[in-house]
Amino acid sequence: MTKKTKSAAPLKNEWLIRLALVAAPLLLLLLLEGGLRMLDYGESFEILVPFQSDTNYLAVNPALGQRYFPAGQVTPEVALTDAILKEKPQDSYRIFVLGGSTAAGYPYQYNGSFPSILKLILKAYYPNKHIEIMNLAMPAVSSYTVREIALSLAEYQPDAYIIYAGHNEFYGGLGIASTESLGQSRWFVNTYLKLRHYRSFQLFRGLFNGLRGLIFSDSKPAGNNGGTLMARMAGKRSIPYNAPEVRLAATNFQGNLQDIAEFCQANNIELFAGSVVSNLRDQPPFVNSFAEEVGKDAWHSKIQTAASAINEQNYSAALSAISDAVKLDSLAATQYFLRARAQLAIADTAAAYQSYLRAKDYDGLRFRATEHINQAVRAIAESSELHYVPVKERFQAASPGKIPGNNLFLEHLHPNLPGYRLMAEAFAEAIAESGIIGPARRGSAIDASWRKQIGVTRVDLEFAKIRIDFLKRGWPFTDKSPGAKSDVQIPNASKEQELALRFWQNELSWEKMHVEMARHYEKANNWPAAAREYQALITATPMNASPYTFMARALMRMQRPAQALAALKAGMQLEKTAYASQLAGTIHMMMQQAPAAIPYFRESLQLKPGDLDVMFKLAEAHVFNGDLDSGESLLREILSNRPDYPRSKELAAFIESKRQSRKK
Repeated sequence: MTKKTKSAAPLKNEWLIRLALVAAPLLLLLLLEGGLRMLDYGESFEILVPFQSDTNYLAVNPALGQRYFPAGQVTPEVALTDAILKEKPQDSYRIFVLGGSTAAGYPYQYNGSFPSILKLILKAYYPNKHIEIMNLAMPAVSSYTVREIALSLAEYQPDAYIIYAGHNEFYGGLGIASTESLGQSRWFVNTYLKLRHYRSFQLFRGLFNGLRGLIFSDSKPAGNNGGTLMARMAGKRSIPYNAPEVRLAATNFQGNLQDIAEFCQANNIELFAGSVVSNLRDQPPFVNSFAEEVGKDAWHSKIQTAASAINEQNYSAALSAISDAVKLDSLAATQYFLRARAQLAIADTAAAYQSYLRAKDYDGLRFRATEHINQAVRAIAESSELHYVPVKERFQAASPGKIPGNNLFLEHLHPNLPGYRLMAEAFAEAIAESGIIGPARRGSAIDASWRKQIGVTRVDLEFAKIRIDFLKRGWPFTDKSPGAKSDVQIPNASKEQELALRFWQNELSWEKMHVEMARHYEKANNWPAAAREYQALITATPMNASPYTFMARALMRMQRPAQALAALKAGMQLEKTAYASQLAGTIHMMMQQAPAAIPYFRESLQLKPGDLDVMFKLAEAHVFNGDLDSGESLLREILSNRPDYPRSKELAAFIESKRQSRKK
């Protein structure tokens, strides 16, 4: 027994030592983490932050996207005007939108995005329901970003997610072929994103990046300067269709979307995901990938023959030459694009569509998603509660020969305004048909009403045009650099172009751009155009009271008093100001409604005591309402402060004439 006791003690001590060796590093890490948090080191990466102009609301954190770019030098734009109430109202419905630049609304921003248009549609469909839509999409992010944000939103009580993503699986942040890649392992990337929340990990990461910068001084992360983001993010610029990365990108996308679907099912969140679509008809492939370099010269000869034959409208010769080219190398994408053009010319639209589709999928520069992405969305929809939204199919139905092109796209994959409207309609119909919010009010009159409210004006269109023109000046559309944004000039620019350019060059905010545009129209007495600018501001930030007042002023100038009053009352529900109350009273007087005007003038005086102009208006209202004593009393008070007040003699004479009439 004594020997056993003596041998047990060293064994126990050995286990304690082993435990201490394991626990010590963990304890040090915990102490380091706690200390860094106390010192406020690093970033918390909050998804939503208090809205700057109204802390009752939450807005997207402008720095949110930084966490998805390991080099730390890219900050993708977010929807700065989007906001939701900090306290979710009862019987309300809250939707978060996730995805890349198309979901973000590039190049229009704000009112031109499909989530912004969707707000208008759902408001028309469900007028008695409080519906919030928060757009969390960002340019150049992949499904890793979508997954991580989606799995972090439970505290904000979401009712539904809308996802439109898939084009950025190669060159988006953390994409497998981007300059911001962390490799091809989905587990590793998602683990990295989890660790990114720890301050100690941020410290070690910062030290590592600093050392890497010293050792590899020629490394070039994406960054925010020099060339377009497309050019800076593309790492591996030629990936053949048969490369393992093509299937792996789709597999990783499907895994990330599956994680979101499972999270939604566990948290009672409805999930809507759209099929992705891009420009087929009018976007030639960017890069040809070849199975072998040996036969390239012969292939090019056949393709030149085919192109010449198409130009000469000899389509049978073109198709024959293309068939020979395919036999030489089946991976090159241009041959399928040319074949599609020839097939379309002979009215074989079904075959042309398949050829255009193959040309897109075989394009070695992978900015447009392959059909593997849509197959993944359909597969998850069949095996889970995901609602499949036929965005691609909607674009096909709206395109000649069911082949989407420049009729709905601005370049290779970003829709124009009619295209974004189609997307919004597709998601709105999917939501309505699901019945998750309740019975929808639908019809042609309702559709006409929300379409009039889309707050995209001429200055927004000029801004979008500047962005697209700049994008197409650089790679991959040309071999040149687009230059610096600050060097862009527009000769003989209109006011719309001038303000759009200043906004694009970060000289003024989006809101300021529209305000200055409205003031320009007001000076030119173009009140309908000014009203459209104020409507754009109301659409983007309905919680901001001031645009309603300016809208009402414009509508008054347009002789629309009833509409002006409705705009004023909507703004006054948010914030009451002396000017707004005065304007409401003035409108009622214009409509010969003196009794209704009196409370507004009184309210204006309460907010701004001693305003002689408002006192005079109130005096007039009393007089026209038949209360001569109150009107005369106010007039005496005005004259005691300013004996020469304009129109005072006329009002005094009118009061006297009314008294004389009563005596008779």
